[in-house]
Formats: sequence, C-alpha cells, structure tokens
Amino acid sequence: REFKYEPGCLDRRPLRTRCGRQQISINRTSSAWVAARLAHFLARPEHVARFETLDLGLVPVGVFEQRCFLQSLRALPRLRLLIIPYHRWGSTNDRMRFVRSLPQGTCVRCVDPRGVVVERTEWTVDEDAAE
Repeated sequence: REFKYEPGCLDRRPLRTRCGRQQISINRTSSAWVAARLAHFLARPEHVARFETLDLGLVPVGVFEQRCFLQSLRALPRLRLLIIPYHRWGSTNDRMRFVRSLPQGTCVRCVDPRGVVVERTEWTVDEDAAE
C-alpha cells in the first residue's frame, strides 16, 4: 500500500568495480532513467491496484517533468497521498503545474530534504467549475 523511494532502490543490481566496491553509473542517476524505472515499477499489475501512498521526496525533480512517469501516476486508481520535494523545482509554478496534473482527490505533501512537511495541497474538483 505504501512505497518510499530511496536513490538506487530500483536498480536491477548494483554495478561493482573489480575490487567489489559499488559503482555509480551516471546514466542510472539521470532524470530520464529514474523516470523510466519508476514508471515501469508503478505500471506493474500488482502495483497499479495496490499503492495508496507514494513517498517520492528523494526523487530528482526532473523526473516529475517526464511524460512516462506522469502517465504512470495517473494510472494509479487508489493513490491518495503523494509526497514530493518542496525545493529544487524551477519555480513554484512548475510544482503547481505538476500537482494540477495529478488525479483529482490526490493529497500532496511537499517535504524538505530532511522529510519535514513544508506544504500540503489537495487537488479536488471545483463544484462550480464542474457544472
């Protein structure tokens, strides 16, 4: 029901040097690569109907601009709470544009790097605008 993203948690297996130390691949830290891995993970049939809470506070902000990732979020029918980073967005408008693109009724909490909630938003249908 809940998923918390940690950097590297979606890697198939850690890359290792010949000495056995873990190696960081630049390709695996790019926003497009992380977005594609997250989208693939969230789109799995056993996850689509399950997740209600996603803690994505440590996801690179560039991921939120990737179309494949946003489509995977929209496909989660039970998503009620999404935790995203407050800082590192280009502007407040970028963050609000992302929030408005989420399914109606999704509660969004913006957190700082320590995980402290800075802002809460709930995206709901305006009754007057719906008529």
